[in-house]
Amino acid sequence: MPNYTGNSCPCGSKRSIYDCCLQPDGKFNKRYLGVLPKSHPTGYSNPECFLKDTADCCKKLSAEHYVSQSVLRAIRKGEKELIRFSGAAWLKGKERLLPPSALTAKILCRRHNSLLHPLDDAALALTKAFARTFDAEYAGSENTLILTSGHAFEAWAIKLAVGCTHSGTFADGEGRSLKAEPFFPLALLPALRAERLPHGCGLYMQVGVGFQTPGYPPFKVAPCMMSHLGKTRIVGANFALFGVEFLV
Repeated sequence: MPNYTGNSCPCGSKRSIYDCCLQPDGKFNKRYLGVLPKSHPTGYSNPECFLKDTADCCKKLSAEHYVSQSVLRAIRKGEKELIRFSGAAWLKGKERLLPPSALTAKILCRRHNSLLHPLDDAALALTKAFARTFDAEYAGSENTLILTSGHAFEAWAIKLAVGCTHSGTFADGEGRSLKAEPFFPLALLPALRAERLPHGCGLYMQVGVGFQTPGYPPFKVAPCMMSHLGKTRIVGANFALFGVEFLV
């Protein structure tokens, strides 16, 4: 390992590596302890918040960026303010140039929106790492170490799937908003509490490490569907960052 004495921890905490993520064996480990409080809930369930089952909501809703605004800003080319969007149900089959702030919906109370912010930080760190690794327009001569938590990124991915479902963004083959029954409760709360997920639930890479989909966009997301006994459920999402594909 290079000598990092006196440098800030690469996880972004601004603390010394010796007081943060550097382990006694010389390896880095970014711990994820969950983002939901473990005690003293508010006792209120906001009916419009997708975390209402926690009974730990506040009464005011916020405009949740179901695709993190920081991630969308990180994938912009240069200083352009607009991103080309297509495929969302609310676009009605059209393609539009929109600012990153456009992908919002009132699907979280303010309390939970604030609590989930560390997950956006984890996704942003990995987005920057992928951009510098896989996209020549973002690559630079600086050799930068970026450290984030895989468990936090997994929780963000589950939040992404839930947000796109609850906001009505996912569309069918004809561009209509999917009305399928979402099936996330088994995975969402354990992921946000840093608990063990049910067997089979979680984040998967769909291809070998280092492989990219040819002609990739910087970001894409689509629903993963399952039909059983006449009911169709959204059971997850396929998404990709700079051509590296994931399934959650």
